Amino acid sequence: MKKSVIILIFIVPMILLVSCNKSEEIKEIPDANANKINTFEECVAAGYPIMESYPEQCATPDGVTFVKETAFDPNDYFFQNMIEEGDAVIGGRPIEGFNPDLYMQAFPGLTKEDFNNVEAINGKWSLVNGELIFQTISDQGIITTADGTINEQGMETLLSKLSQKFNIPSDSKENIDAIIEEIK
Repeated sequence: MKKSVIILIFIVPMILLVSCNKSEEIKEIPDANANKINTFEECVAAGYPIMESYPEQCATPDGVTFVKETAFDPNDYFFQNMIEEGDAVIGGRPIEGFNPDLYMQAFPGLTKEDFNNVEAINGKWSLVNGELIFQTISDQGIITTADGTINEQGMETLLSKLSQKFNIPSDSKENIDAIIEEIK
C-alpha cells in the first residue's frame, strides 16, 4: 500500500510535468524557427513546404508566406498580360493560342502593320499588299491548328514595335501597362 501511495504522490506528477514540458517544447520549435525566417530561401532551407505556384511560394507553420523573388522580364510580363486581357475580352482562351486576328479583336488599337515580321509557331506573319499573310517555315505548309499562333519570340517583337510606335520604353510594369492601355 505504501508503494502505491508513493508512486501516486511522486511519480505521476513527475510524468505529467515531463510530458507538459515536452509538448511545450514541440509547440515552441516551429514558432521560434518561423520567427527567424525572413526570405523564401530561408523558408525552404528550414524544410517548410514549397507551393506549386508561379512564382514559387513557401509557407511557415504560423501562416507567413514567402514568395520566390524573380527578376523582372518585360517580355514575359507583356506576354502574360496580353493573354490574360485577351482572354477576358474574347471570353476564354483559344486552345491553339492567339493569332493576329484574335489579338486585333481583343485590342482594337492593334493594326496589321504591328504584326509584320512577327514570329509565330511554324513561321511568321508578313504584310503583303496590305494583307497579313502567314508564311510557314515548313515545306508541307500549315501542319497544325496552332500554326500562326504568336509565340514568345513574336510577342517580344510585337512589344518592341509597340514601344517604338507609342514612344514608351518597355522597361517597367508601369510602362508595359501603359502600352497595353494604348492598344485597348
